[in-house]
Amino acid sequence: MQIIKTDRLTVQQVKEIGHLIDECRSLHPIRTSFPFEDGSVFFLAYEKCASSIPVLVCALALIMPETDGFDETAECLAFTHPSFRKKGYFSAVFEEAGTEFEETSLLIPVDGQDPAVIPVLETIGAEYDSCEYRMELALSCPCLNDAPPLSGRRLICRSLNGPDSSVSYSFSLESDAPLPIAVCRTASFGANVCLYSFLVEEDYRGRGFGEEALLSVIEILRSRGNDVLFLHVSGDNDAAVSLYKKTGFRITETLSYYLY
Repeated sequence: MQIIKTDRLTVQQVKEIGHLIDECRSLHPIRTSFPFEDGSVFFLAYEKCASSIPVLVCALALIMPETDGFDETAECLAFTHPSFRKKGYFSAVFEEAGTEFEETSLLIPVDGQDPAVIPVLETIGAEYDSCEYRMELALSCPCLNDAPPLSGRRLICRSLNGPDSSVSYSFSLESDAPLPIAVCRTASFGANVCLYSFLVEEDYRGRGFGEEALLSVIEILRSRGNDVLFLHVSGDNDAAVSLYKKTGFRITETLSYYLY
């Protein structure tokens, strides 16, 4: 076995990783993706097969923290070819990568689709830390027709277009209010839209303003012909999860994080 460490993938390596991921997904419907972007450190394990051509059997990526802060954590994602599992390849690659995060906590995301992953993480000593939900709302959902009309709402909505198809929204009770009481952002990916950075000021929580702001954004996106609105939220944030469910979102994916 040969293990290659690099901080910049070649075109050929990207193709090999893509093929490896396809092989894994052919066995289980894994949704986690591989971070091909710059800023990651990659470890690629190759093994010679009958053809004597090296085959990529395991790929591991470390997304290292940008600063050296005390509580900074790295993130680790890895894929092992189904035909080469339980043969020590992942353990060897993980041990090789260990020099990169010796003094850094490591978070490993798992979507739960592959039953073989959890036992492997427990073997190396990783422990469950938290979970995150992906929630989606079909903007054509009939339930949205029951939302109160925009004309009957209390908040004034302002939007500002940003780079890369992003939009910032702010909500105020008065047109000349110096600061908004709620804010959020969206980013478009074709006909789908991601909602993020949704925040209601603490003094205005529990009074329906969060639901009103969210419904306003939903109505705007519906009028523009978007198909699906999605978001990611911590599984520990009960208030946010409850709000999103109330406005029609449903959980479509649970991503668990293990801490090493």
